Amino acid sequence: MKLLIFFFIMSRSLLASQLNVGVSQTNSGPVRTEDIANILKCATESNKHNFSFTTLPNLRGLKYVKENKVDAYYPVYVNALNSDYSLLPIYIDEVLLLSNKEINFEVKTPVGVIRGEHSPIFKEFKNFEPSFLVSNPRSLLKGLDSKRVNSILVYRSQLPVDMSLKKYHIQTIIYHDVGIQINKSFEDKVGKVRTDLQKKFIRCILNYDFKLSKLKKRAIELAITSDILSLQKRFVMKRRSVSDLSEKEVAWSNKDKKLIQSILNNPIVELIKKSAREFSFINEAFVYNHQGALISSLKMTSDFDQSDEDKYLILKNFKDFTIRNITNIYFDESSNSFQVGISIRLNDESGNFNGGLYIGADINKLITFYKLN
Repeated sequence: MKLLIFFFIMSRSLLASQLNVGVSQTNSGPVRTEDIANILKCATESNKHNFSFTTLPNLRGLKYVKENKVDAYYPVYVNALNSDYSLLPIYIDEVLLLSNKEINFEVKTPVGVIRGEHSPIFKEFKNFEPSFLVSNPRSLLKGLDSKRVNSILVYRSQLPVDMSLKKYHIQTIIYHDVGIQINKSFEDKVGKVRTDLQKKFIRCILNYDFKLSKLKKRAIELAITSDILSLQKRFVMKRRSVSDLSEKEVAWSNKDKKLIQSILNNPIVELIKKSAREFSFINEAFVYNHQGALISSLKMTSDFDQSDEDKYLILKNFKDFTIRNITNIYFDESSNSFQVGISIRLNDESGNFNGGLYIGADINKLITFYKLN
Protein backbone atom coordinates (compact mmCIF):
# COMPACT_ATOMS: atom_id res chain seq x y z
CA MET A 1 0.00 0.00 0.00
CA LYS A 2 2.80 2.41 0.92
CA LEU A 3 4.48 1.60 -2.38
CA LEU A 4 1.31 2.43 -4.32
CA ILE A 5 0.98 5.75 -2.49
CA PHE A 6 4.61 6.53 -3.25
CA PHE A 7 4.13 5.87 -6.99
CA PHE A 8 0.90 7.90 -6.98
CA ILE A 9 2.67 10.90 -5.39
CA MET A 10 5.60 10.56 -7.79
CA SER A 11 3.33 10.42 -10.85
CA ARG A 12 1.43 13.51 -9.68
CA SER A 13 4.73 15.30 -9.16
CA LEU A 14 5.97 14.37 -12.63
CA LEU A 15 2.71 15.54 -14.22
CA ALA A 16 2.94 18.85 -12.35
CA SER A 17 6.50 19.43 -13.55
CA GLN A 18 5.72 18.53 -17.20
CA LEU A 19 4.40 21.42 -19.30
CA ASN A 20 3.15 20.63 -22.79
CA VAL A 21 3.32 23.46 -25.32
CA GLY A 22 1.42 23.14 -28.59
CA VAL A 23 3.10 24.58 -31.69
CA SER A 24 1.29 25.45 -34.92
CA GLN A 25 1.86 22.96 -37.72
CA THR A 26 1.51 25.59 -40.48
CA ASN A 27 3.23 28.55 -38.84
CA SER A 28 5.84 27.75 -36.20
CA GLY A 29 7.24 31.29 -36.38
CA PRO A 30 10.90 32.34 -36.23
CA VAL A 31 11.53 31.51 -32.56
CA ARG A 32 13.19 28.19 -31.72
CA THR A 33 11.55 25.86 -29.20
CA GLU A 34 14.80 26.04 -27.22
CA ASP A 35 14.32 29.80 -26.85
CA ILE A 36 10.67 29.38 -25.87
CA ALA A 37 11.62 26.86 -23.17
CA ASN A 38 14.37 29.15 -21.81
CA ILE A 39 12.06 32.18 -21.66
CA LEU A 40 9.26 30.20 -20.01
CA LYS A 41 11.72 28.82 -17.43
CA CYS A 42 12.73 32.41 -16.70
CA ALA A 43 9.10 33.57 -16.47
CA THR A 44 8.10 30.74 -14.15
CA GLU A 45 11.29 31.26 -12.09
CA SER A 46 11.82 27.54 -11.88
CA ASN A 47 14.16 24.96 -13.39
CA LYS A 48 12.11 22.02 -12.17
CA HIS A 49 9.63 22.19 -15.06
CA ASN A 50 10.21 20.22 -18.25
CA PHE A 51 8.78 21.60 -21.47
CA SER A 52 7.63 19.30 -24.26
CA PHE A 53 6.41 20.56 -27.63
CA THR A 54 3.58 19.04 -29.69
CA THR A 55 2.95 20.06 -33.31
CA LEU A 56 -0.76 20.64 -33.98
CA PRO A 57 -2.97 22.02 -36.75
CA ASN A 58 -3.65 25.63 -35.81
CA LEU A 59 -7.40 25.39 -35.10
CA ARG A 60 -6.90 22.22 -33.06
CA GLY A 61 -4.07 23.84 -31.09
CA LEU A 62 -6.25 26.84 -30.20
CA LYS A 63 -9.05 24.44 -29.19
CA TYR A 64 -6.73 22.28 -27.08
CA VAL A 65 -5.34 25.23 -25.11
CA LYS A 66 -8.91 26.36 -24.30
CA GLU A 67 -9.78 22.83 -23.15
CA ASN A 68 -6.57 22.46 -21.07
CA LYS A 69 -5.41 19.56 -23.26
CA VAL A 70 -2.13 21.45 -23.68
CA ASP A 71 -0.79 23.94 -21.14
CA ALA A 72 0.20 26.59 -23.66
CA TYR A 73 0.05 27.28 -27.40
CA TYR A 74 2.38 29.13 -29.76
CA PRO A 75 2.15 31.30 -31.75
CA VAL A 76 -1.02 33.31 -31.16
CA TYR A 77 -1.75 36.68 -32.73
CA VAL A 78 -2.71 38.73 -29.71
CA ASN A 79 -6.02 40.58 -29.72
CA ALA A 80 -8.63 41.82 -27.24
CA LEU A 81 -10.14 38.34 -26.92
CA ASN A 82 -6.96 36.46 -25.94
CA SER A 83 -4.66 39.11 -24.44
CA ASP A 84 -5.61 38.25 -20.83
CA TYR A 85 -4.08 34.80 -21.23
CA SER A 86 -1.16 35.73 -23.49
CA LEU A 87 2.51 36.09 -22.67
CA LEU A 88 3.82 38.64 -25.14
CA PRO A 89 5.58 39.56 -27.26
CA ILE A 90 7.61 36.53 -28.28
CA TYR A 91 8.08 38.18 -31.68
CA ILE A 92 6.36 40.76 -33.90
CA ASP A 93 4.94 39.47 -37.15
CA GLU A 94 3.76 41.57 -40.07
CA VAL A 95 1.22 41.16 -42.84
CA LEU A 96 2.97 41.79 -46.15
CA LEU A 97 1.38 42.76 -49.43
CA LEU A 98 3.51 40.95 -52.02
CA SER A 99 2.88 42.04 -55.60
CA ASN A 100 4.17 41.36 -59.09
CA LYS A 101 3.73 45.04 -59.88
CA GLU A 102 3.31 48.33 -58.02
CA ILE A 103 -0.14 48.63 -56.48
CA ASN A 104 -2.39 51.68 -56.81
CA PHE A 105 -4.40 51.75 -53.59
CA GLU A 106 -6.98 54.07 -55.18
CA VAL A 107 -8.37 51.38 -57.51
CA LYS A 108 -9.94 47.96 -56.93
CA THR A 109 -7.20 45.36 -56.41
CA PRO A 110 -7.77 41.58 -56.50
CA VAL A 111 -5.81 39.99 -53.64
CA GLY A 112 -4.95 36.39 -52.84
CA VAL A 113 -5.42 35.29 -49.24
CA ILE A 114 -5.60 32.20 -47.05
CA ARG A 115 -9.20 31.45 -46.11
CA GLY A 116 -10.24 32.95 -42.78
CA GLU A 117 -7.23 35.29 -42.49
CA HIS A 118 -6.93 39.09 -42.62
CA SER A 119 -10.66 39.95 -42.65
CA PRO A 120 -10.01 43.18 -40.62
CA ILE A 121 -7.64 44.34 -43.37
CA PHE A 122 -10.38 44.07 -46.00
CA LYS A 123 -12.60 46.27 -43.83
CA GLU A 124 -9.88 48.94 -43.63
CA PHE A 125 -8.63 48.71 -47.23
CA LYS A 126 -11.90 48.90 -49.12
CA ASN A 127 -10.25 48.49 -52.54
CA PHE A 128 -8.74 45.12 -51.65
CA GLU A 129 -10.91 42.32 -53.06
CA PRO A 130 -10.29 38.72 -51.89
CA SER A 131 -10.34 36.94 -55.24
CA PHE A 132 -7.95 34.00 -54.85
CA LEU A 133 -8.75 31.96 -51.74
CA VAL A 134 -6.51 29.03 -50.74
CA SER A 135 -5.87 26.90 -47.67
CA ASN A 136 -2.11 27.27 -47.19
CA PRO A 137 0.83 29.63 -47.84
CA ARG A 138 2.41 27.37 -50.48
CA SER A 139 -0.69 27.55 -52.73
CA LEU A 140 -0.85 31.30 -52.16
CA LEU A 141 2.75 31.85 -53.30
CA LYS A 142 2.28 29.47 -56.22
CA GLY A 143 -0.71 31.55 -57.37
CA LEU A 144 1.39 34.72 -57.22
CA ASP A 145 4.27 33.22 -59.21
CA SER A 146 1.93 31.79 -61.86
CA LYS A 147 0.18 35.18 -62.04
CA ARG A 148 -3.23 33.73 -61.22
CA VAL A 149 -3.28 36.73 -58.92
CA ASN A 150 -0.89 39.71 -58.89
CA SER A 151 -1.05 40.50 -55.16
CA ILE A 152 -1.28 38.44 -52.00
CA LEU A 153 -1.53 39.08 -48.28
CA VAL A 154 0.77 36.84 -46.27
CA TYR A 155 2.36 36.79 -42.82
CA ARG A 156 6.12 37.20 -43.02
CA SER A 157 6.51 34.16 -40.75
CA GLN A 158 4.67 32.04 -43.37
CA LEU A 159 7.29 32.66 -46.07
CA PRO A 160 9.63 29.76 -46.89
CA VAL A 161 13.07 30.43 -45.40
CA ASP A 162 14.80 30.05 -48.78
CA MET A 163 12.42 32.35 -50.67
CA SER A 164 13.92 35.43 -52.35
CA LEU A 165 11.81 38.60 -52.20
CA LYS A 166 13.88 40.68 -54.61
CA LYS A 167 11.50 40.40 -57.58
CA TYR A 168 8.39 41.51 -55.69
CA HIS A 169 6.98 44.84 -54.63
CA ILE A 170 6.67 44.65 -50.84
CA GLN A 171 4.63 46.70 -48.44
CA THR A 172 3.93 46.15 -44.76
CA ILE A 173 0.20 46.46 -44.14
CA ILE A 174 0.09 45.87 -40.39
CA TYR A 175 2.23 44.62 -37.50
CA HIS A 176 0.97 41.97 -35.07
CA ASP A 177 2.20 41.22 -31.55
CA VAL A 178 2.67 37.47 -31.30
CA GLY A 179 2.64 35.66 -28.00
CA ILE A 180 2.27 32.36 -26.16
CA GLN A 181 -1.24 31.60 -24.92
CA ILE A 182 -1.40 29.94 -21.51
CA ASN A 183 -4.34 28.56 -19.55
CA LYS A 184 -5.44 27.55 -16.06
CA SER A 185 -3.51 24.28 -16.14
CA PHE A 186 -0.31 26.24 -16.85
CA GLU A 187 -0.99 28.54 -13.87
CA ASP A 188 -1.74 25.59 -11.59
CA LYS A 189 1.37 23.64 -12.56
CA VAL A 190 3.77 26.57 -12.07
CA GLY A 191 1.95 27.95 -9.02
CA LYS A 192 1.67 31.49 -10.36
CA VAL A 193 -1.21 33.63 -11.61
CA ARG A 194 -1.11 34.90 -15.18
CA THR A 195 -0.71 38.60 -14.26
CA ASP A 196 2.52 37.82 -12.41
CA LEU A 197 3.66 35.59 -15.26
CA GLN A 198 3.00 38.36 -17.79
CA LYS A 199 5.09 40.88 -15.84
CA LYS A 200 7.94 38.42 -15.38
CA PHE A 201 7.76 37.40 -19.05
CA ILE A 202 8.40 41.00 -20.17
CA ARG A 203 11.43 41.25 -17.84
CA CYS A 204 12.76 37.98 -19.26
CA ILE A 205 12.28 39.14 -22.87
CA LEU A 206 14.13 42.38 -22.13
CA ASN A 207 17.17 40.41 -21.01
CA TYR A 208 17.08 37.71 -23.68
CA ASP A 209 19.29 37.48 -26.76
CA PHE A 210 17.63 35.80 -29.73
CA LYS A 211 20.56 34.32 -31.61
CA LEU A 212 20.98 35.20 -35.28
CA SER A 213 22.83 32.55 -37.26
CA LYS A 214 26.00 33.51 -39.10
CA LEU A 215 24.13 32.91 -42.35
CA LYS A 216 21.42 35.43 -41.47
CA LYS A 217 23.92 37.97 -40.19
CA ARG A 218 25.86 37.52 -43.40
CA ALA A 219 22.71 38.22 -45.46
CA ILE A 220 22.15 41.45 -43.49
CA GLU A 221 25.80 42.43 -43.86
CA LEU A 222 25.75 41.98 -47.66
CA ALA A 223 22.50 43.95 -47.97
CA ILE A 224 23.53 46.96 -45.90
CA THR A 225 27.29 47.32 -46.50
CA SER A 226 27.04 49.95 -49.27
CA ASP A 227 24.82 52.10 -47.06
CA ILE A 228 27.19 51.59 -44.13
CA LEU A 229 30.06 52.95 -46.23
CA SER A 230 27.88 55.93 -47.17
CA LEU A 231 27.14 56.64 -43.50
CA GLN A 232 30.83 56.38 -42.62
CA LYS A 233 31.63 59.11 -45.14
CA ARG A 234 28.76 61.24 -43.88
CA PHE A 235 30.11 61.18 -40.31
CA VAL A 236 33.78 61.95 -40.98
CA MET A 237 34.72 64.67 -38.44
CA LYS A 238 37.61 66.23 -36.61
CA ARG A 239 38.99 64.40 -33.58
CA ARG A 240 37.47 65.70 -30.38
CA SER A 241 38.74 64.64 -26.95
CA VAL A 242 36.91 64.72 -23.62
CA SER A 243 39.19 65.45 -20.67
CA ASP A 244 36.80 64.67 -17.82
CA LEU A 245 35.17 61.48 -19.04
CA SER A 246 34.59 59.91 -15.60
CA GLU A 247 33.02 63.11 -14.26
CA LYS A 248 30.69 63.33 -17.24
CA GLU A 249 29.68 59.70 -16.74
CA VAL A 250 28.58 60.59 -13.18
CA ALA A 251 26.79 63.74 -14.39
CA TRP A 252 25.00 61.74 -17.10
CA SER A 253 23.86 59.16 -14.55
CA ASN A 254 22.57 62.01 -12.37
CA LYS A 255 20.55 63.44 -15.29
CA ASP A 256 22.55 66.67 -15.55
CA LYS A 257 20.29 68.85 -17.76
CA LYS A 258 23.05 70.94 -19.32
CA LEU A 259 25.04 67.86 -20.35
CA ILE A 260 21.95 66.09 -21.65
CA GLN A 261 20.95 69.07 -23.80
CA SER A 262 24.48 69.32 -25.22
CA ILE A 263 24.27 65.70 -26.38
CA LEU A 264 20.67 65.67 -27.64
CA ASN A 265 20.84 69.04 -29.43
CA ASN A 266 23.84 69.69 -31.65
CA PRO A 267 24.71 69.66 -35.39
CA ILE A 268 25.66 65.96 -35.36
CA VAL A 269 22.21 65.07 -33.97
CA GLU A 270 20.69 66.78 -37.01
CA LEU A 271 22.85 64.56 -39.20
CA ILE A 272 21.62 61.49 -37.28
CA LYS A 273 18.00 62.62 -37.72
CA LYS A 274 18.52 63.05 -41.46
CA SER A 275 19.92 59.50 -41.64
CA ALA A 276 16.95 58.15 -39.64
CA ARG A 277 14.54 59.73 -42.12
CA GLU A 278 16.41 58.11 -44.99
CA PHE A 279 16.66 54.70 -43.33
CA SER A 280 13.26 54.09 -41.76
CA PHE A 281 14.47 51.10 -39.72
CA ILE A 282 16.57 53.31 -37.39
CA ASN A 283 14.91 53.42 -33.95
CA GLU A 284 17.85 54.76 -31.99
CA ALA A 285 21.30 56.04 -32.85
CA PHE A 286 24.21 57.70 -31.10
CA VAL A 287 27.77 58.76 -31.88
CA TYR A 288 30.76 58.45 -29.54
CA ASN A 289 34.35 59.60 -29.96
CA HIS A 290 37.67 57.72 -30.02
CA GLN A 291 37.64 57.54 -26.20
CA GLY A 292 34.12 56.12 -26.09
CA ALA A 293 32.63 59.41 -24.85
CA LEU A 294 29.10 60.14 -26.03
CA ILE A 295 28.94 63.08 -28.46
CA SER A 296 25.44 63.00 -29.93
CA SER A 297 22.32 60.87 -29.50
CA LEU A 298 18.71 60.73 -30.66
CA LYS A 299 17.61 59.92 -27.11
CA MET A 300 18.95 59.16 -23.64
CA THR A 301 21.33 56.21 -23.35
CA SER A 302 22.10 54.26 -20.20
CA ASP A 303 25.82 55.18 -20.28
CA PHE A 304 27.84 58.21 -21.31
CA ASP A 305 31.11 56.24 -21.45
CA GLN A 306 30.98 53.47 -24.06
CA SER A 307 34.65 52.45 -23.78
CA ASP A 308 33.95 49.24 -21.83
CA GLU A 309 31.31 48.04 -24.31
CA ASP A 310 31.88 45.33 -26.92
CA LYS A 311 30.69 47.65 -29.68
CA TYR A 312 33.48 50.13 -28.88
CA LEU A 313 36.19 47.47 -28.68
CA ILE A 314 35.12 45.90 -31.98
CA LEU A 315 35.30 49.21 -33.83
CA LYS A 316 38.61 50.16 -32.26
CA ASN A 317 40.27 46.85 -33.16
CA PHE A 318 38.72 46.06 -36.55
CA LYS A 319 38.47 48.38 -39.55
CA ASP A 320 36.14 46.39 -41.80
CA PHE A 321 32.39 46.06 -41.42
CA THR A 322 31.52 42.35 -40.97
CA ILE A 323 28.98 40.19 -39.13
CA ARG A 324 30.82 40.94 -35.87
CA ASN A 325 29.35 44.47 -36.15
CA ILE A 326 25.79 43.08 -36.00
CA THR A 327 24.31 41.92 -32.68
CA ASN A 328 21.75 39.25 -31.96
CA ILE A 329 18.09 40.28 -31.76
CA TYR A 330 16.85 41.91 -28.56
CA PHE A 331 13.59 43.51 -27.43
CA ASP A 332 13.50 47.29 -26.98
CA GLU A 333 10.65 48.25 -24.66
CA SER A 334 10.72 51.98 -25.47
CA SER A 335 9.90 51.35 -29.14
CA ASN A 336 8.02 48.04 -28.57
CA SER A 337 10.14 46.42 -31.26
CA PHE A 338 12.73 43.73 -31.70
CA GLN A 339 16.04 45.21 -32.79
CA VAL A 340 19.54 44.38 -33.93
CA GLY A 341 22.45 46.61 -33.01
CA ILE A 342 24.67 47.81 -35.86
CA SER A 343 28.07 49.29 -35.01
CA ILE A 344 29.76 51.49 -37.62
CA ARG A 345 33.40 52.55 -37.30
CA LEU A 346 34.01 56.28 -37.78
CA ASN A 347 37.33 57.75 -38.89
CA ASP A 348 38.81 61.25 -38.90
CA GLU A 349 40.02 63.10 -42.02
CA SER A 350 43.30 61.14 -41.91
CA GLY A 351 41.54 57.76 -41.75
CA ASN A 352 42.33 57.12 -38.08
CA PHE A 353 39.84 55.61 -35.63
CA ASN A 354 37.59 58.40 -34.38
CA GLY A 355 34.79 56.57 -32.58
CA GLY A 356 31.57 54.95 -33.71
CA LEU A 357 27.97 55.28 -34.77
CA TYR A 358 25.64 52.80 -33.07
CA ILE A 359 22.25 52.09 -34.64
CA GLY A 360 19.37 50.22 -32.99
CA ALA A 361 17.54 48.86 -36.06
CA ASP A 362 13.96 47.56 -36.00
CA ILE A 363 14.50 44.05 -37.40
CA ASN A 364 11.08 43.93 -39.11
CA LYS A 365 11.63 47.25 -40.89
CA LEU A 366 15.24 46.43 -41.71
CA ILE A 367 14.48 43.19 -43.53
CA THR A 368 11.54 44.78 -45.37
CA PHE A 369 13.67 47.78 -46.39
CA TYR A 370 16.28 45.49 -47.97
CA LYS A 371 13.78 42.82 -49.16
CA LEU A 372 15.37 40.17 -46.97
CA ASN A 373 13.55 37.03 -45.82
